[in-house]
Amino acid sequence: MKTQTENRIEKFIKTTLPKAGEILRKKFKKVGVKYTKRHALDVVTEADLAANRLLLIAIKKTFPDHGIISEETAEYKNGSEYIWVIDPLDGTLNFSRGIPIFVTMLAVFRNKELIMSAI
Repeated sequence: MKTQTENRIEKFIKTTLPKAGEILRKKFKKVGVKYTKRHALDVVTEADLAANRLLLIAIKKTFPDHGIISEETAEYKNGSEYIWVIDPLDGTLNFSRGIPIFVTMLAVFRNKELIMSAI
């Protein structure tokens, strides 16, 4: 049986994750590589950053005591009971090359145990 917090998390994911996906759809084939990380195939686009920004702001506003680990930004409150793990654009290289195989991934852990995830 889900807790009240888990019900809130599920509702949040169902309403917020599609918004991040919509950002990716709108920017697909319209934005290129913003910068590279460790090597030429490890790229970041404006879409990565925009979807990440949307998710970070929404999580912090709705669940201010929760921690966040995101591929695109520094950790936030990593010692919290609840930790969100975000990959705002998994498949960035495909995205940057106009290949429509990419997703936004989100997972939530409670005390290091996965309780929910969505793509």
